[in-house]
Amino acid sequence: MNYMFTDPNTHIDFGFGFHASNFNDTADFLWDNNPNKNTAGLLPNLYLYRHSIELYLKSLIVIIHKKLKLDYKEGNIPFDSREPYIMYEDSKGEIKWNKMTRSHFISTLYGYFEKLVIENEDELRKKSS
Repeated sequence: MNYMFTDPNTHIDFGFGFHASNFNDTADFLWDNNPNKNTAGLLPNLYLYRHSIELYLKSLIVIIHKKLKLDYKEGNIPFDSREPYIMYEDSKGEIKWNKMTRSHFISTLYGYFEKLVIENEDELRKKSS
C-alpha cells in the first residue's frame, strides 16, 4: 500500500496499476449502490471495468519488461524507457510496435501479455519463487 503515498508517475508501472484499481473500485462502488441491479447505470459500470482491465494489462506488461529487463521494439527502446511499447500483428500478419499510450484494445494488450508470459515462463517462475 505504500505506493499510494507516492506520485503514480514514480511507480514501477508508471501508475497504470494504481489507476486501474481506482477505476475498478469505483465500478464496484457504483454497482453495489445500484438498488435495481438492472440496466440503469450498466454502461458506465462496464466502461469503468473495461478501462480497469486495460490499465491492469498495461501495468503487468511494463512490470514484466522491467523485471526481466526486456527491451521494446527488437531492442531499440530500453526496458526502462518512460515510453513503453506494445507489439502486435497487423491485418497482413506483419509485426508492428505501438506506443502503449496509443494502445487501447484489450485483445491486443492481452495478446502481448500472453506472449510475454509464454516466452518468459521459466524466468518468471524463477523471479516469483
